[in-house]
Amino acid sequence: MEVMMSKKLQKEMKQIWSHSGLNIDVDRIEKTNRYAEQRIDESTAKPKSSVCRWKPTEVVEMEKFLGLIFAMGLIKKSRLEDYWSSDPVLATPIFNDAMA
Repeated sequence: MEVMMSKKLQKEMKQIWSHSGLNIDVDRIEKTNRYAEQRIDESTAKPKSSVCRWKPTEVVEMEKFLGLIFAMGLIKKSRLEDYWSSDPVLATPIFNDAMA
């Protein structure tokens, strides 16, 4: 799953990630995907539940997610859901755009 992002957003996310000093290896992503598949297979969730809609992740997606976690440390909000708010007063577009 390739997430479409503007060139500016890609640059901002790469800057956040490059300053972290962390690397995500493919093996860890594969383990994450295997673990999720096992949990889904064992699940008694209904077919339309979020568990059943899960899709395997990729390195790029994980980098974006962790970049947002780092950004949350720099951009303080009162509530977790405020990071994804579409309210013009609360909106921080990088969060919605990165994981769209």
